[in-house]
Amino acid sequence: MTALSLYGHIGCCVDETPASMAALEHARELWVPGEGVLSLVHVAPVPLIVDSVDGESVASPRDINAQERAWLDDLVRTVPGAVPVLLEGRPGPEIARWAGTAGVDLLVAARHHGGWGAAVLGSVTRHLVDHAPCPVLVVRPDAVADAIHPPTRSEPTA
Repeated sequence: MTALSLYGHIGCCVDETPASMAALEHARELWVPGEGVLSLVHVAPVPLIVDSVDGESVASPRDINAQERAWLDDLVRTVPGAVPVLLEGRPGPEIARWAGTAGVDLLVAARHHGGWGAAVLGSVTRHLVDHAPCPVLVVRPDAVADAIHPPTRSEPTA
């Protein structure tokens, strides 16, 4: 790593939302291709279709995540040099676990509009802030989105 590269391995959490694509742009600005790794991390549900191979359950080739893999592969093609990482399971815990085992120096994640929905359903980004083994850069939605969906009383306005 040279003085130009602050992070040897950046993990960027991606999904199909505009907020996630904004996080990807921030990750690309921090990444120095050739000096570090940019992993695009997407979490899919645990496959529901499994086959038994030599007494072990393995995901079936016809599993439900084929579309998730294809989407991630298409996205990675738009970011030359990036590495696809498809995880399966509960997003927050899986991403935090992966970051610890992969030697990630920085996770980049989007802050989706929260409010009571995030409090009731949980928040992947909140989980990462609380449990990731590395710093987490939280990218807020753009100001236009904030103007369309003003903060609820439970969200700070500053």
